[in-house]
Amino acid sequence: MKAGTTMEELAAEIMRQKESKTDYIVYARNLRMEPCGGSLVLHVLDSSGIDRIEPLDIGDYAHKQLSGYLDILAKYYRRMLEEYPKLLTENVNGWLSRTDAQHMLRVLDGCVPL
Repeated sequence: MKAGTTMEELAAEIMRQKESKTDYIVYARNLRMEPCGGSLVLHVLDSSGIDRIEPLDIGDYAHKQLSGYLDILAKYYRRMLEEYPKLLTENVNGWLSRTDAQHMLRVLDGCVPL
């Protein structure tokens, strides 16, 4: 438990997250990463290529999971993220487009924290 957090505050936060989270089952090939401002967002597309939901911010842990799932070395993934986001999006989108697997995507507060 975080220092300074009471049990009541922790319980309230757990309930807030429970009510605000949404889970989606998506094909990896229907996910697209795209630069947006100074960060990257994830699009969840339907079979015709139209956004199913609003573009999602990608949390740090989600980046780590994408790196592992796509077999991109974490150090290289982080370097692309920090120095060359366009290259990262090309790599991620290229590998996602070749994947037929379905995954659960958890969205919390407009972000993919995973």
